[in-house]
Formats: sequence, C-alpha cells, structure tokens
Amino acid sequence: MLLVGLLASTLPAPAVASEADSIVLVHDAGQELLTLRLRDELHALGWLVVEISEDGEREPLDALAERVHAFAGVHVDRSGELELWVSPVTGPAFREELHVDTADAEVAALRAVEVLRTRFLELGLTPPAETDPRAAKTAPGSRDASAPPPQSRMPPQPGETTPNPPSGPDVARSSPTPRPPLWIGIAPGAAASPGGLGSYPMAALELRILTATRWSFGGRALLPLLGRTVDAPQGSADVRWGLLEARAEYSVVPERSAVDLALMGGLGAVLVQMEGSAQRPYAGRSDAVVALAASAGTALSLPLSRSWALRAELTGGMAMPRPTVRFAGETAASWGRPFGVATLGVEVGIGR
Repeated sequence: MLLVGLLASTLPAPAVASEADSIVLVHDAGQELLTLRLRDELHALGWLVVEISEDGEREPLDALAERVHAFAGVHVDRSGELELWVSPVTGPAFREELHVDTADAEVAALRAVEVLRTRFLELGLTPPAETDPRAAKTAPGSRDASAPPPQSRMPPQPGETTPNPPSGPDVARSSPTPRPPLWIGIAPGAAASPGGLGSYPMAALELRILTATRWSFGGRALLPLLGRTVDAPQGSADVRWGLLEARAEYSVVPERSAVDLALMGGLGAVLVQMEGSAQRPYAGRSDAVVALAASAGTALSLPLSRSWALRAELTGGMAMPRPTVRFAGETAASWGRPFGVATLGVEVGIGR
C-alpha cells in the first residue's frame, strides 16, 4: 500500500514487535468506511487487530485494551472523532483525540496511523512489517474480542525520558475533556392551554446538573412576558401565570453523539395572578392562586462547543386544581387542563 510505504520510509526500526502484539479497534455504527480503512492500515503494518463493536455505553478505551491484552487502541466515534490510546511506559498513558474529515476515510485513517507510529517511535517499538515484510502477509488481520487473547508484549522501556506527545495543526488536540457538570440556560418560547386564556409568550430559565450516568437533575422557571385580559359583561380581569418546577432528565443517545435527545419529567407549582375590575353593582377583586403542576416532555440539544449548546424543549402538563377566572360566580376562563410549553434557546456549561 502506497500510504503505508510512505510512512515506513520516514521512520527507523529500533525494535521488532511479535505477531502476538495487538491493537484494539473499537467502533460505533455509522463510520464503517473509516473503520475499514483503519483496519487495513494497521493490518498492513503487521499488527493483530482486535475489533470491538459498541452500540451503547462503552468501557474506557484503556480498560477495553487491557481486557483483550492490547497495548494500544483506537476508538472510532459515530461522529467521526478518533480517540487514540497507547499503554503507559513512564508517566501517564498517551491519549489523543483526532478531529478528522470523515468524507475522506483514507486521509483520516492515515492521520491516525501517523500519530500512533510517532508514539511507537518514541517508545522504541517498530511494526512487524517494517523489519520483516512477510509479517504483514502472515499475521492475522483481526480477531473477535470474544476469542481467547494471545500473549501480548507491552512496549519496551525507552532509554530516556519519554518526550511530549506530538502537536501541530495535523495532530489532534489533547484527550477528550468531560463536559461541564453545571449547565445554565435561557430560552424564549410560548405556552398555551385550552380554556379561554390562549397562548402566552414566555421566558424560561433552566439549571441542570449532569451526573456520571445519563441522568441529569435541575429545575426550570417559566416567566410570562405578557398577560391576557378576560372580558365579560360584569367586568374584566388581567391574568398572568408562572411556573417553578424541579426536573429530572435521561439521555436516550450514547455519550458524544452529534445531538443529545433526552426525556424529562417535572413536578412543581404554578402561580396564577388575577387583577379584576367590575361594572356596577359588582366589585372587582385581585387574587393569586397556587396549584400543583406535573409535566413531561422531551429536549433536543445541539452542542456548539464543549460548553455551549442550542436546546429545544417541548413539554406538556396538568395543573391540579385547575385555576379559573370567575365573574359573578360563573367561570369565564380556566387554565392548566392541560397546558403545553415550547422553547428554543441556548445553555452554557460551567466547571471543569
């Protein structure tokens, strides 16, 4: 292969790896072409490739590599990002995250192999095919992770301190950083409920705390931007309402997906304020009603960066008891059986 030949011509051969040395290749669905190119490149160098398909939450790459007795690993995310790991010799393990153009799988695979080879050179480890061209032909190209692992050899100790990992525009930035644990959002939107009060323009203020699993917990406040006026022969009433609730969310897509889809439920209180004016002989009165509110819905988030995201929400709920507007003992309007809220805004992550 021409690409492998170009790489081989640039590096010396200080050590030889045995056929039993293996590299674990972990991939999600959606990047089959890139996975195939990486498998071919690593096989052409004489490495044994241990391939693992991950559909849900996966183990850390270093844990997977240790389980299958591999000294290095590559994870192909469905978004096209590549995570590289090489077993530690002195100091911490080597980790890199590559952001590649998956439209050109050959170039993306070549970049990943270049980073691995650079690290191997620093450790004094040479792929089998560079010292014995027959190794690429005789070594098995891959094996299933469920098969008994061969006795693998970890990279040898270097004669001097391991240099810093390579850097530059063509090499990925440092290992993946966890998302901030605290997220604060603001979003305009609208709320509506049958019963005569129509729709309201609203502003939503949100707080979310992420956990180590797919769950997050927080709260939301819905604040009215405008009120509604209810008219009757006996008089009129200006009506406003707001909502304060605690919520829990569960993400239904794997970590590091291109978008995040979550299901959520909330429990809180709704406050309805009414300021009435009446025609004689009636007397107007102002009142405030508090009712229990339960809601459920879904949220779709589109990450813009590590700490910024667009977020759309659609929720529905019920208020108990139902707040009503009455004139002379007769119900003129009601709210909350049921109600719906739609918002679109941004949220920012804080911490770590």
